[in-house]
Amino acid sequence: MNALKIARIRVKRQFIGRFSLLLVLSVSAMLLPQLIVPSAQGSSVYAQSGQKVRSISCEFVPEDQCPVEMASVRCELDLDPFDAPMSSRIYADYKNTSQRSISAVKFRIRFVDAEGTERGTFHAVDSAYVAAGGTKGHKWKRDFTLDPRVVAMKVRVLQVKYAEGGDWQSVKMQELAQPSSTAPSAVPPAAGAPEGGP
Repeated sequence: MNALKIARIRVKRQFIGRFSLLLVLSVSAMLLPQLIVPSAQGSSVYAQSGQKVRSISCEFVPEDQCPVEMASVRCELDLDPFDAPMSSRIYADYKNTSQRSISAVKFRIRFVDAEGTERGTFHAVDSAYVAAGGTKGHKWKRDFTLDPRVVAMKVRVLQVKYAEGGDWQSVKMQELAQPSSTAPSAVPPAAGAPEGGP
């Protein structure tokens, strides 16, 4: 008899425990959606929102004899809350148009304003093997503040390194490597020539 009484008490406790758990779960299921999803009226103005992005026009500047051709290029600017550009993401697909394999390509990226004035430049390198006639895609992310007047981007190939040795350089790269002709001359004036200029 004692064992029967103990068994009945256990069954009652199990029933009460299971019923209590079921009741708590049911009430939670009804209240939880209201707690998690606030109504539009009660939305917080301090909640994080998606980052603003602006696409800008991109132009590829081709050059004769260049072994790389741009298939596509696009640029997206991440904007701050005041619509000023904070960083850029550049996506480029290029093709090796030469008969030789490529091991690296250096691009010159120029950001410009509406008048075409330069508003920031950097060199973007892709060190990847691209077979003759092959294509390659690459992404560059630049985390630096851009001039707020930037509306477009220009891209040109500066240098191409061939896998078996040697390289190709653009006219622009050769200009950058040459000292400026407006720099003061380090050559002393000829004997008898005046020291100063007019």
